[in-house]
Amino acid sequence: MTTDPEHFDRESTPVQSKAAHSTEAQFGYTEAQRQAALLDAEQSAQLVDMPYFMQTVLPHVTPSTIAQVTEKLKTGRRHMICKTGRLRGFPADPHVSGRNEAGTFRALDAVINAIIEAASPVQPPQLRYSSNPNMIPLFAERESTSRPDGGLLLRGRKLAWTDMACAAEVKKSETDDTVRDNIKKIVWSMTQIMRDDARRRACFGFTIENVTMRLWFGSRQVLYVSPVFNFIIEHEYLIHFFVALASAEEYELGWDPTMTRLSKGQFDVQVRTEHGKTVIYRTEQLLSSHAAEAMLSRGSRVHSARRLVNGQPSGDLVVLKDTWIDADRDREGEILKTIERLANQDGLRGFDEYFLKVLAHGDVFIQDAKGNLIKDDTQLILHGGSAPIEAKKFDLKTKPPLKKDAEPALGYHYFCAGQDKSEDFLTPPVIRGKKVHYRIVFAQVCKPIFVLRSLEQIVKAVAQLGSPLSLLHSLHWVHRDISISNILVDSKGRVKLCDVEYAIWMDTNSEVHKIRTGRLPSFFMEVAIRRHQYYTQANSKRPSCRYDDDQYDEYAMAQAAICTGSDFDPPSDDTGTRHYGHNLELDLPSSSQSGLTESGRAPFQYHPLHDLESLWWVIAYFAFEREREEATEAESEILRTAAHRVFTQRPTMFFGHQGEFADCCRSLPNCLQPLGRLLEVWRREFCATYQLMESKPRSVGHTLAKTLRKQFVSALHSHAPRLAGIKIKPCTPPWGLREEGTATSTDQSASSNVDLSNLNDAQRVDDDCLDCANALERLPSNAEQEAEEAPDGMEGVCAAVHECRRDAARG
Repeated sequence: MTTDPEHFDRESTPVQSKAAHSTEAQFGYTEAQRQAALLDAEQSAQLVDMPYFMQTVLPHVTPSTIAQVTEKLKTGRRHMICKTGRLRGFPADPHVSGRNEAGTFRALDAVINAIIEAASPVQPPQLRYSSNPNMIPLFAERESTSRPDGGLLLRGRKLAWTDMACAAEVKKSETDDTVRDNIKKIVWSMTQIMRDDARRRACFGFTIENVTMRLWFGSRQVLYVSPVFNFIIEHEYLIHFFVALASAEEYELGWDPTMTRLSKGQFDVQVRTEHGKTVIYRTEQLLSSHAAEAMLSRGSRVHSARRLVNGQPSGDLVVLKDTWIDADRDREGEILKTIERLANQDGLRGFDEYFLKVLAHGDVFIQDAKGNLIKDDTQLILHGGSAPIEAKKFDLKTKPPLKKDAEPALGYHYFCAGQDKSEDFLTPPVIRGKKVHYRIVFAQVCKPIFVLRSLEQIVKAVAQLGSPLSLLHSLHWVHRDISISNILVDSKGRVKLCDVEYAIWMDTNSEVHKIRTGRLPSFFMEVAIRRHQYYTQANSKRPSCRYDDDQYDEYAMAQAAICTGSDFDPPSDDTGTRHYGHNLELDLPSSSQSGLTESGRAPFQYHPLHDLESLWWVIAYFAFEREREEATEAESEILRTAAHRVFTQRPTMFFGHQGEFADCCRSLPNCLQPLGRLLEVWRREFCATYQLMESKPRSVGHTLAKTLRKQFVSALHSHAPRLAGIKIKPCTPPWGLREEGTATSTDQSASSNVDLSNLNDAQRVDDDCLDCANALERLPSNAEQEAEEAPDGMEGVCAAVHECRRDAARG
């Protein structure tokens, strides 16, 4: 362990899980997914000024081109800009139109497509705009019943998320509710584009409420929104926006030119090695895309693939991982090489057995219009531009204040020209670091443990992680991202630990990356809530880890011998109260208070105990979230209720001292009661260990909890045979692991967009309104009349149908 005082001055950043990974978002209604998208964006975007959006965010276009297109739109037989200065088809503001939203904004089709045709360097142009009153776009990876109000699509393609360059949401009126509804929907549509399309690097969007228009841009790093403008009379911004998109190359619109989409969800992917050589792999099956659920994320997708030789797949099956990593992080391939080198130097064996073998890895390079190879990162997507200096935080959730005296034609909101800004709504933005596009190829194709059906095998697999963690911790490294997705089992039943891109050397004195990391269930609570940040003994609010066994009779440590071995019973004092944390192996300095900050706390630092706690959460996931095959509906309902408590009240469950977790364990079926007692015993042990560390902040080192790790994995090994014969239902998440040979919706021969105009009244539903019966009664039977007269919000299909689909997905 280092004694350098600078080691204790730095502070690591804690994890942040994604709301998109929650059960509600994975299997819930569209509304839950939309809310998750807002949460994952931290409920904010960056409000950038219009010059920055036009010159940096959009593909470059010359002022002369804008002027030429504007002149074309003012002349001709069907000019789009009238002599009054208003756009054709909008003689009055939308809010006074007697037609419904679909009919009111249908004129946008002609206007936008006229701009595209006038600006396109090729004929016919590669893009077309289409209003979308009835159609649900096709999906490739993730089913969605959401229906955007319009979209800018690649010409000649069906309405599909994978072919949408820009999504649109429109409303006739401009109120608090319509503004927030549009914001919620556009963020979700852009998220759906990014998560459904493996080739997508960025996307665009726009929203309209009455005459007020905003422009949107999203990538893996940023979410930008422009100031509002009146699209009917301030049409220079509208023209610039669509001219820029119409004149752009596909890579400038956000697609990845180093990936070629084939049939049946396959891709040809270019991997540029660290030595500059390009190798092409053809994917065969999507293994996982869990990390691509949120737009502002690393967007990782994992495929099985084979190398192309003379245009044909050849050789053994490999694993190809495509991801966006923070530019200031070491690459995963380099981290693995470093760990292997250190292990060899120290004479530690087992690296090849515990970790995956790297065949190739490197950053992705894209060829620009001039033929130059440029590293693909989120700054390249912004055409090399730097982050905006004057950007403000645009709240995606809180209703903005309205000025009653604002002119409707200019938009009601305070950030329009001439209006005051609200400091409550516009605050400094969340700055996210630049991300770099990166790919790595591994030799072994393994299965993540969440596809296993035997609970005994799962617990044994988790227990086997003691060996790779021992190697990592001995080298002063911590993993920091252990989850059900990166614990793998090979064909021989050997466990491997992957996804080490967030691993960190504990003794580094370099500047630590500040972006939060982690995903469920690798959610160590000491980090997540920062409640146990090594408080000193002077902190009177420090929670106690003394337990009264009379209060926890069923989960008293007398039961621990059954679960963990008879040598694990903690000592008792003369009052009969047992104390936990006695297994901690501390490397203590002469002064327990050295290394503290001026506030009396040691700076936050990741350490080996966090990795061990992640293992605890993995076991808890399989105990509570995964139902047994033979479980009755009543048993399943009881377990689902307990699981909801455990995973929505994690801080209370893990650090609570009133028996909260023990109470949830009583909901487990009888065959899992001993596993519940094991989890409760070790929860107490981890909590006590955290508290013991608080008074000894410099005890945080690579030897921390060495004995604890041995006893924990030994307890898991000993308990695994008790779970023999217990099978859990298959995991069929909507984010990956599609059965081999199964076609996606965009590949099925009989697939077509769901057209709501052809559904009968009984099949309709408003996906934003649970009380849809009254709306259904008002639906006309004539399809053409419906497009004009149907009540606003009749979007989506029958909720019961989607509930059946979700039930099928749950198995």
